[in-house]
Amino acid sequence: MQAEHHHHVLQLDIQGTPQAWISIEQAASHYATGSVAWEEGVGPLRTLRGGWNAVIGRQSVMDIHPIIALSGASRVNLFDVTPSISKTKLLRRDRMTCVYEELVGSYDVEQQIIVLGKNTVRLTPIGTFLIGTKGRVDMEGPRGVARLLLAPKEATAPKVSFSSAASRGDKTEGDPQAIEWSWKLSTPPPHIRYIELTDDSFRAALMGVVNGHAS
Repeated sequence: MQAEHHHHVLQLDIQGTPQAWISIEQAASHYATGSVAWEEGVGPLRTLRGGWNAVIGRQSVMDIHPIIALSGASRVNLFDVTPSISKTKLLRRDRMTCVYEELVGSYDVEQQIIVLGKNTVRLTPIGTFLIGTKGRVDMEGPRGVARLLLAPKEATAPKVSFSSAASRGDKTEGDPQAIEWSWKLSTPPPHIRYIELTDDSFRAALMGVVNGHAS
């Protein structure tokens, strides 16, 4: 049997809003009771096999999909289980979009699209010539926008410095070639702070733009 690397199913309500991460066993009980209204995901996350039917000579089989929507209201607390987001739990597709920047003109970039149940989240590159950062990508969902910034690795907030014309020929501390860059999440203005981009912070941002609060 092929090894399973993911052991949780994303439970949605009937409208496609994320409700909770549940176990394979919990998902199976929903299938068994006919509570699953619809399902999503690339292939089954797990296939469960039961006993043999003596009449038709066939073994009972139940495919557990990575995303299921339930009819009725969920009775479990939201996001009590927070496993890592994986390709088997999310659908992702790409498309090209055009970005215009004054210094470089127009160019094509790849927009990432994440489909989470019936919700769509778009990760769109905004530009590379930005004050205090080297790049920005907006994560836009039905409940808001989160910003990912390519900022100096040690920075915890925006910092802008200016040099005089006389010192432009000198290599300064702000020289882009001397800076180590790192992707970070930005809090909303006016009091902007940077948050390190990790699996947990990305998941929190994703859930925030989908349903208005982090997991």
